[in-house]
Amino acid sequence: MIELDENVTREMNKYLDGTTIEEIIYKNRKFFHFPAIFTTSQMDQDIEVLDLGNRAYNCLRRSGTNTLRDLITRNKTTDNESSKCQLKRHNRNLGEKTADEILIKLFYYSFLSQPEDEKKAYMKKVLESNELK
Repeated sequence: MIELDENVTREMNKYLDGTTIEEIIYKNRKFFHFPAIFTTSQMDQDIEVLDLGNRAYNCLRRSGTNTLRDLITRNKTTDNESSKCQLKRHNRNLGEKTADEILIKLFYYSFLSQPEDEKKAYMKKVLESNELK
């Protein structure tokens, strides 16, 4: 089960009408989609900014994933493959729970990196990406 941060989900839910981020994630667990929108300088940040647990952090480091750019470009998905499958394919010994943690932390960081006036539009993209309207 994906463990969600109560403070971040509460903030996300402020921008959602008639649903919650928890419902969206759990309904689309296998193929949950979100836009990873970052500036160039954010893309060059170390993966430490995601505040990952030791297992996730070390697994990414061992695979040569050092920056957000590395994480995002190495794990681009096709229509037939989920982000989690891509992550697991590129990162040896990465389990389901750890892959979930990495993706959720990347999602949170992408949301929190948005300017305040853009967060509602970001959450609308998440809704559209997951076919919930």
